[in-house]
Amino acid sequence: MKRTIAAAWTSLAAGGAIAAAVIALGLAPAEKVAAKPIGLKQGDIVTPFEPHHLAGPDKGTETCPPCKYGMLPAVQVWARGESDQVLLGIAQRLSSEMTASKKDLRAFMILVADTEAEKAQAKRVAAGMETDLKIKNVALAHLPSNHEAVANYGFPLDGSVKNMAVVYSKLKVTETIPNVLADPIGLDDLSRAVRAAQID
Repeated sequence: MKRTIAAAWTSLAAGGAIAAAVIALGLAPAEKVAAKPIGLKQGDIVTPFEPHHLAGPDKGTETCPPCKYGMLPAVQVWARGESDQVLLGIAQRLSSEMTASKKDLRAFMILVADTEAEKAQAKRVAAGMETDLKIKNVALAHLPSNHEAVANYGFPLDGSVKNMAVVYSKLKVTETIPNVLADPIGLDDLSRAVRAAQID
């Protein structure tokens, strides 16, 4: 039986405050307000959720990543509409980082999947990780877009972000990276972030 998960989420009120300031100062309508940051910001606390695991240490379960591994340095890579190639490239880099970690780094690929095609991709990528790349330490799980965790983690559903890495340690976010590229520059930046989270 699934336990009830209470999402303690505080929305930023900066948008309304900025709009009021624009009116008060009489600024021209053409002046644009900066877009709201994507995902969780540094210092935010990751919230619990129970995705269905297709690969990794908790395969076949609905283990809550923050509940079981929250005090360890970790990274969740949320994705929807991303290519298999990019997802597998990210998983491979994370597997290498986990192997090299002296702080028991944990890594999770969280795919947002509603349609049969999206669910099929999740299974395909999980199989690619386990069978083709021989990755056993990186988790891959999926959940539907209406799951409260999608909103809690601030993952956009408008297609503007295909993947988003949320790096944290002891439940506290250290960095969020949207649209990680599976090229040397993008993967090296991901490695930098996860290594930084392991520094005491």
